[in-house]
Amino acid sequence: MEWEATGLLPFNPSIVLNKLREFETTPSESSNSDSMDSDTWYTPSTVRQFNRYKRKLEALEEEDEDNYDEDYIYEGLQKLYKGSIAMANTVALLQEELSQTTAASAARKRRLNGSRRIGSEEALEKLRPKWKKVMKELKRYCRDKGIYVNATKFTRNSRQ
Repeated sequence: MEWEATGLLPFNPSIVLNKLREFETTPSESSNSDSMDSDTWYTPSTVRQFNRYKRKLEALEEEDEDNYDEDYIYEGLQKLYKGSIAMANTVALLQEELSQTTAASAARKRRLNGSRRIGSEEALEKLRPKWKKVMKELKRYCRDKGIYVNATKFTRNSRQ
């Protein structure tokens, strides 16, 4: 059933071509200013089209009120409103996407800065206070339990 609706089975390209012709008749951004002067309104999707609508509505306001009926102007205002809502939604989505991108970039930067390796000398210097604390605790524990530990100190040159 879906195949028939799209014209694939049985092959019938006229279904798709008719839809394309309908799509092509709708004005786009590249349409010239003559299309704005026509009697049809369409939903603006760019800033340029919004400005054209504004100029056209201002011109209608200045002209004699008998030239255009209220329904015609109301239709134009409805299209302008619809386009404004669409643009506002687009701006909101772009702002949200920008904030997410900024947050991801900051997180990536924190990860890269936090995972840098330190040299062995720096690591030893960081561990030395902890090691001293552990050794004091171990000596105290052994002394309390009556365990004798013969601790010999090795120097760097005399390791065996």
